[in-house]
Amino acid sequence: MNIVIDEHSVWTTSLKADRLLNRLPSEQIAHLGDGFEWEITDADVVVARRYLIGARVQAIVLGREIATMTAAPDAVVSQHPALRHLVTR
Repeated sequence: MNIVIDEHSVWTTSLKADRLLNRLPSEQIAHLGDGFEWEITDADVVVARRYLIGARVQAIVLGREIATMTAAPDAVVSQHPALRHLVTR
């Protein structure tokens, strides 16, 4: 996977982590709006592991795991007894 890591990618990954950690003010979330790519990607995990520290890294890693689970509900979520009710068919 070729990933271009620049100041912008570090900044966007930091914003995503701060939103997951409830550190991003609602005004800033509203300002960025729906045009901002809020989805956590594999590239975000690479950036976080290389350039972020502490809770931000863990938030991005966990956010990606959750995104992966929700993208393939039949593979993961529907098999988990506590989460089975979340799957809509």
